Amino acid sequence: MTQKRTKSYYRVEEVASYFSVSRRTIRRLVEEEKLQATKIRGCLRISTEEISRYEQAILTADAVE
Repeated sequence: MTQKRTKSYYRVEEVASYFSVSRRTIRRLVEEEKLQATKIRGCLRISTEEISRYEQAILTADAVE
């Protein structure tokens, strides 16, 4: 996330909004283990480090193509 991060973990809805995709897409990426998530109090959360890692992987893949 290029904007200033103040949280350690983000909800699926927040990550979906950041990447401009649906919540289902984020959940599918988690199910396919392309994006790592953690359950906190029964809610799926994605760490800032994982968001950065996935974003970098997308940028690297786009650069190769």
